[in-house]
Amino acid sequence: MDVLIRNIGKEYVKAIDEKAKELNLSRNEFLNRYLIGYALHREALGREDRLEKFLEQTQQQMLAFTMLMDMMTDTLRELSGLDDEES
Repeated sequence: MDVLIRNIGKEYVKAIDEKAKELNLSRNEFLNRYLIGYALHREALGREDRLEKFLEQTQQQMLAFTMLMDMMTDTLRELSGLDDEES
């Protein structure tokens, strides 16, 4: 697919050309790689955000399960009379 970009200042085109030359690339190849890299980076950031949300939810669930297990342990101790024997 072709992309046409208009109204870019000469100083910016010059900077792009200089960077492309440093890398032994044509302007087209440099911009092609740069734009693909940008798109992939944005995609990776989206995955990272989703992963962070998932980890946060998992941590909250683990905390809730821990609290539930503590309550169940306390109830079982009360029912079995372990609390009375320990004191």
